[in-house]
Amino acid sequence: MTRTLRHALLAVPLLALASGCGGPSKWFYATIKEPGICKTLKDVVMDPTAPGADLTLTFSVNFPQNIPLFDPTSDAVVIHPISVTFDATQGIQDFNSVDSAWITAKPDPANTAGLTDTEVVRYDKAPGVLPGLELTIPADADVNIVPFLNSSGSLTVEAKMVGGLPNNNWTTDINVCLSTTARVDYLSGFGINL
Repeated sequence: MTRTLRHALLAVPLLALASGCGGPSKWFYATIKEPGICKTLKDVVMDPTAPGADLTLTFSVNFPQNIPLFDPTSDAVVIHPISVTFDATQGIQDFNSVDSAWITAKPDPANTAGLTDTEVVRYDKAPGVLPGLELTIPADADVNIVPFLNSSGSLTVEAKMVGGLPNNNWTTDINVCLSTTARVDYLSGFGINL
């Protein structure tokens, strides 16, 4: 009986392979739910801003490079922004003169799903509340940014700040926090590629 059971258990993977059910990487996976992954970019240099002008930055974020085991091709990946925090380090007194700030996700031009530019985080100054040296921009928790990723897993974003900003170079640390749910190849996490 034990011998028959052992043979049956060995036969199941072989039958699955022969029937086209995929290799071991399709069987050995993990679903990872992380309520808060944060990444800090240190000493990001910002250009001077002319009086009355807005600060606008456009840049790309590579998710596979910054989130270990992230597979942008998986159907089971969801990424929600939580917040973006600017922490003044040099050349700026504070963020008290910033009236509003937001970051927009830009869809991949090759995407045919009809996505449009979508705001993912936004700050509007509240009367009597000043941010000081740390400006935190909260997110819209309903936005899943995965559909905005290009085929290599990168996201193009546009960041804007409106209000009085320094007319000299200044530096800031930028801390980005996300919540994620991802299905990952469990074996590749241990360097086993079958």
